Amino acid sequence: MELARRAVPESRFFLADLYDLPWGEFGGSFDVVLSLEVIEHLYYPRRLLKAAARALRPGGTFILSTPYHGYFKNLATSLLNRWDARFSVRDDGWHIKFFSPRTLRRLVEEESFVDLRFRYGGRLPLFWKSMVCRGRKP
Repeated sequence: MELARRAVPESRFFLADLYDLPWGEFGGSFDVVLSLEVIEHLYYPRRLLKAAARALRPGGTFILSTPYHGYFKNLATSLLNRWDARFSVRDDGWHIKFFSPRTLRRLVEEESFVDLRFRYGGRLPLFWKSMVCRGRKP
């Protein structure tokens, strides 16, 4: 976060616990809420979206990324018998939710974000590593 503050000193940055946010300090005042590779670790991912909506001013932007799980990537994982290697149960605190573009879009739209845009990165098309969703609070 110090790097962000140095890069954009006129901006305010907060790092906070999703389940214990200081709403009195910033509710409804942010232009952008950014969540990178977090939602897949949450038991209640909808809480992240509700918190983002509450933190944003009208017209504000919400950007989130999560690992990509689309049809062809999952099919290849199955055909290559790589599910055990990909989703190890040995590691605590690992991914507990898995999103395809369709399921992520549905969740974000249900929380009233509009103008959704998706981008993908890493690896080959349809086998991407991550997806990024950008939406706007009406």
